[in-house]
Amino acid sequence: MWQVKADQSQLEQVIINLAVNARDAIGAGGTLTIWTSNLALSYIGTALHASLLPGNYVILEVSDT
Repeated sequence: MWQVKADQSQLEQVIINLAVNARDAIGAGGTLTIWTSNLALSYIGTALHASLLPGNYVILEVSDT
């Protein structure tokens, strides 16, 4: 993973809140998945993400069942 500029405690709090909310909503037998990935966004790629400038990004994805 690439390094990011972020407030560590705020990011931790966001992830904890998402996890607690998912736990409360999922019930028994559900799954919470959290993963990260790198994204190198070229000029062409910004057409799909108009608010982003070309560059390197780290994606944080959260999903539950």
